[in-house]
Amino acid sequence: TSPLTLDDADDRCPVFSTDGEKVYFISNRKDGVFNLFSVDLLTKRLKQYTRVRGGVFEPAISSDEKRVVVSAYQAQRFSLYLLSLKPLDEEELNPSESKETTKIIAEYSPTQEDRVAHLSLTCRPYRPRLRLHYILPWVSVSPDGSYISLNAYASDTLEKHNVYVSTLLTEGFQYGLTYVNRELGPTLWGEVYNLTRSSGALAGLSYSLTD
Repeated sequence: TSPLTLDDADDRCPVFSTDGEKVYFISNRKDGVFNLFSVDLLTKRLKQYTRVRGGVFEPAISSDEKRVVVSAYQAQRFSLYLLSLKPLDEEELNPSESKETTKIIAEYSPTQEDRVAHLSLTCRPYRPRLRLHYILPWVSVSPDGSYISLNAYASDTLEKHNVYVSTLLTEGFQYGLTYVNRELGPTLWGEVYNLTRSSGALAGLSYSLTD
């Protein structure tokens, strides 16, 4: 199979013309910015249709090939724009000189059973394993003295089990350990702490008001 384009450009989002004689696509081949181009399937001639500073994406061509809708980024968001589909007169480009060919291998299974049989997946029950996300040490200074603290957080991949640890290193060792379990219907939590002049344990559960 001979590629329609094969050069240093990044070509994306191909769309056939109504008559099937050319393909519209998005490319950064002119100045590094993605704009709308077409390639003639017979002559390999390239034409440019837009010159937008921020680039255009995802073209949708009307059936009469007089208009095109593109997505463009402006004012910190992507919006849709309806444009006339006319080539820029001075922007007709030379066809690709590449003579290279490449093989494209496609694998297709006509039935659902074949597709399922083709997949060699092994299903295993989920086993939560805690992973440490961060350890945050910090130092604070006050008129009462200086303090060294250490905070840490760990959870499993699905965040069904969460562990929060905080320590305070002063004249005495102070700590707080909180565990949150979201595996069941209600959220279960428990806390063990040892602070100056107080120590103890707490436990509770809560229900979400929404699904």
